[in-house]
Amino acid sequence: MKAQKEVEEEMRQKAEEEAKQKAEEEEKQKAEVEAQRRAEMEVKARTEEVVWVQSLVMEQVGGLAPCYGCSGTGVARKMKAAGGDMQPMQQRKQEEVMSPQAGKKKAQV
Repeated sequence: MKAQKEVEEEMRQKAEEEAKQKAEEEEKQKAEVEAQRRAEMEVKARTEEVVWVQSLVMEQVGGLAPCYGCSGTGVARKMKAAGGDMQPMQQRKQEEVMSPQAGKKKAQV
């Protein structure tokens, strides 16, 4: 009888330990999923912020805003070929001032 109670007690303790471990693993997994979700939200927010700032800068400079992740001369050529104005505004204004038609434009105004 004593041996049977000891076996039952051991089985109960083992079951409790297994349940405790399972609960801890589930909590750990939930925490990892939550951390991953937060990290993804942070990346999305930063990406949107970068795209927004790039569009503001390009509006001030003039021209097409670069695509997120786009870089290199190949992309710049494609954008220019598609009709995008890649010259900075200051350079364009300088060319206009230096052109022979600049004096005629001012005289007409």
